[in-house]
Amino acid sequence: MVWLLYIAREPVPPPQAGAPIAPSGAVQIDAIRTALTAGVGVGGAVALLLAFRRQRHSEETSILVHQATLASEADALERRTTELYTSAAEQLGSDKAPVRLAGLYALDRLGQDTASQRQAVVGVLSAYLRMPYEPLRDPYSRRLEGTSLLLPQWIEKELASRHPPEEVGTAQASPSASEGKEDESARSAREELEVRRTAQHLLGSHFRKIGHQEDLSNYWTEVENVDLRGADLVDFELRECLVPNVNFAGARFYGHTRFEQSIFTSARFENATFEGFVSFSFARFEETPSFAAIKFAGPADFGGALFDTAMMFIQSYFGGSVDCSFTKSVKEATFIQVWFGGPASFKSFEGSVRFLRCRAAYDCKHNWPSGWELNQPQPDGQALLNPID
Repeated sequence: MVWLLYIAREPVPPPQAGAPIAPSGAVQIDAIRTALTAGVGVGGAVALLLAFRRQRHSEETSILVHQATLASEADALERRTTELYTSAAEQLGSDKAPVRLAGLYALDRLGQDTASQRQAVVGVLSAYLRMPYEPLRDPYSRRLEGTSLLLPQWIEKELASRHPPEEVGTAQASPSASEGKEDESARSAREELEVRRTAQHLLGSHFRKIGHQEDLSNYWTEVENVDLRGADLVDFELRECLVPNVNFAGARFYGHTRFEQSIFTSARFENATFEGFVSFSFARFEETPSFAAIKFAGPADFGGALFDTAMMFIQSYFGGSVDCSFTKSVKEATFIQVWFGGPASFKSFEGSVRFLRCRAAYDCKHNWPSGWELNQPQPDGQALLNPID
């Protein structure tokens, strides 16, 4: 471009003889025009390059800022989660019931807002319910104190090891205790019962209800396991729920326990004790549940329940009535060393059934499956259940 400008300002030599005369002004104007056009093009290219570099730098800076923001938010969320857990744990350890209730609701809110923490929240709620607790005894529980002469020897031994004679009734104040201390103890027991019922409610409220079409955001599908081994549960309810893998081994159920119309993926109940009424009516078990060494002090209702694989009770005790009417077992139902202390009904039972070394109270009105009957009673009022020849 500079060269073109230089040419434009050079004087035009005089024409030779006989040659055509070129207009000198036109040549210079063309040179200037060409130089300016080239300059504008080069300047535009430089401007575009600078603009591109600025845009790229701006985008890279924006990405770095966004990544830093995300990292900061993640750190803040982690700190908030840790703080909430720490605060809730301190609240659950308080000796004041309102503070413990606040801790339960804080955990529940954390799980509702943060899906990745829901399994951990369920673990904390379950751990609280596994803490030692001595509720008021259910009227049916007298059948489990070894006072009945009809209790089999293996049940009496196990109950004696769990409830030594000197410990029975320890929930009551001693005669020497002052009236003020007795009132304080009773009030504390009522408050703790309210806290535990709240924990049970919060735990059960996040299992999806079968057939319900309301907002599903309250249901925690991320929860895969519920560990309630050895827990003391009062008026426990999981009705019409899709229940994940749940472990009730060694748990003690007081009052009314209700599992009606729920679907259990996997359930363990070995060594559990039901000191009140329990209902599994129209419940469904996708895998064979573990019903071993269970004690039912009150009525037990399995009417209409469905066992996708098999139904099996081993070394268990039914102190009250048991209803297995219209119960369905896809493969078979097996009862091994089971004692029926109250009326047993297997009316319209669907599926093959076996009773191995089972006993029943002879003076109760039973409705056994076709092909089974009681032998003559023994002096203690019990009778063996055998197939009809």
